[in-house]
Amino acid sequence: MAFTDIDNEKTRSLLGQKKEWLVQLLRRGWITGRLSNGKISQGDTYNLLFKYIIRNAVCTLPEYPEKERYRIYVDDAEGRCYCDIPWK
Repeated sequence: MAFTDIDNEKTRSLLGQKKEWLVQLLRRGWITGRLSNGKISQGDTYNLLFKYIIRNAVCTLPEYPEKERYRIYVDDAEGRCYCDIPWK
C-alpha cells in the first residue's frame, strides 16, 4: 500500500517530524461508515483504508519496524477502527 517503500528524503523527514501525531491518529477511534443516527457517512467509509496507509508510513521509521504487530481492527460494539500501536 501507499508509503511502504519511501525513496524520498523529504518524505522521510516529514514522517519523522510528525511521528507522534501520526501514531496518535492510529490509536484514535475513527468512524467506519455508520454514524450514531444510523446514516452512512460516505467520507468515513474510507477511514479504515486511511489507517492502513498511515500505519504503513509509520512502519517505514526505524522505531516501528514490525508492521505485522500493529493490528488494525474495527471494534464491533462501536463500529470504529483502531490500531494496536504503542507509544515509543
